[in-house]
Amino acid sequence: MDAITELNTKIEWIEDTSRELQEMLVELSKQMQNRQAIREATLAKLRRNKAQQAKAFDALCERMDIKGEPIGAEKVQEMLAQYLTEENELSRAVIKARGE
Repeated sequence: MDAITELNTKIEWIEDTSRELQEMLVELSKQMQNRQAIREATLAKLRRNKAQQAKAFDALCERMDIKGEPIGAEKVQEMLAQYLTEENELSRAVIKARGE
């Protein structure tokens, strides 16, 4: 094989490889666009679900006549401590109420 034939063979290989890479890039670009569209649709759905859950929770609180802001577990414990003189008094009251 002479030098010119060898160069032509290498050029053809480079051109073929370049075409393959371009096709791969086009396909990758399409996949990225699809992923972006899926991501945006998923985020929109999550936002809708979050809004629906918030409305359902608000309706539940209204039905149960729960008003105001949450106070936290520590505050509940403090409030219970005011009414319970012994550590197990609440448990005893529950057991007594169930008739055990």
